[in-house]
Amino acid sequence: MTVAATVARNDYVGNGTQTGFPYTFIIFADTDLDIHVAGVPQFLGTHYNVSGVGSETVGTVTFLTAP
Repeated sequence: MTVAATVARNDYVGNGTQTGFPYTFIIFADTDLDIHVAGVPQFLGTHYNVSGVGSETVGTVTFLTAP
């Protein structure tokens, strides 16, 4: 499979209660995402988890506590 060389990015504004945020591009490993909240790096398993790895549609970043 060939992956186009494009920059995929989703930006969201949290409301203090929402924990799930969709991403709309394919990733091949949960470590493919670079997650920041207010410019501060977040860490997989410590701050968030990822679903939808390998899916060609959409996945979700779910924070352990609402950002």
